[in-house]
Amino acid sequence: MTSYEKFNKVMQTFLKTSETVSKSKDTYEKYRIVLTDFGACLKANDEQREDVTSLMVLEYKKAVKSRNVSSNTERDYLTILHAFFVWAIEHKFYTEQPILAHDKPGKEKVEYDLLSNNEINTVLGGKIPRYSAQATAVRNRAWVFLLIQTGIRTSELLNLRYGDLDFTNNSIRIVKGKGGKSRSVGFPAMARRFVEEYIESENSRICGDENALLFGHYDKKGNFKPFTRQNFYQVIRSYIRRSVGHDKIGGHDLRHSNASVLFTNNVGLATIQQVLGHSNPETTRIYIENLCPESAPATVNAVFDARA
Repeated sequence: MTSYEKFNKVMQTFLKTSETVSKSKDTYEKYRIVLTDFGACLKANDEQREDVTSLMVLEYKKAVKSRNVSSNTERDYLTILHAFFVWAIEHKFYTEQPILAHDKPGKEKVEYDLLSNNEINTVLGGKIPRYSAQATAVRNRAWVFLLIQTGIRTSELLNLRYGDLDFTNNSIRIVKGKGGKSRSVGFPAMARRFVEEYIESENSRICGDENALLFGHYDKKGNFKPFTRQNFYQVIRSYIRRSVGHDKIGGHDLRHSNASVLFTNNVGLATIQQVLGHSNPETTRIYIENLCPESAPATVNAVFDARA
């Protein structure tokens, strides 16, 4: 059995387990793409030994680098591979971890192109952008308000079902978010208002069905299908550009806006962590540092100036 044949066999077992046990749909798809990609590299090199070695990993790193991906993307790929081999070793498919600590590049700080506070306020005014088709604009506005006011991820929004919305307790239940974890987030008044307006426009389709997919589109055969992330990004980008003239803003950038608004209004990191669904508080801290790099000096000045 070659290294590819063994890896492919173990990979199929891993993906089957992940799909039914813990991984969210989005996380599962990332694992599938990266593991399949690594398998293709093994197959191309056609090693006759069964075990995957560190040298094979280095060959894969070289192949990934040749695509001119970012250092953070390369790091994400190797992190997924590392997690796979941890699982495979625990289940005794492999005996050694081929991903060494120094194989993964350091995490680079990302410079975000975010909405300013004035732009956020303009968008939250709720006015539909000029030259927008009314039928889709109602849906698009609901998307934007959900992203900014609830902080949910793009994948979580696209997977929402009618039954996940709790209009009585003003909350939304996120079922199997990133890492397969569920949580509840707030459902502010304006987000509720625009989502209700959208639901009324889709009433014949949803009609109180708890399991009805909230957002999607009809294909050429008349079937209701989920949006792809790429289609979703294009819609959000167009909406924000028409609203405030700010280009290249996607769904994840609006999630950043949620964190920025909460932090600048003195919401604690623990609450922001819960809202965003971060399993590690360090992730939330880094998130805020990237969003509000100027906040630290202002905070320190305020503390000491109050004693002057």
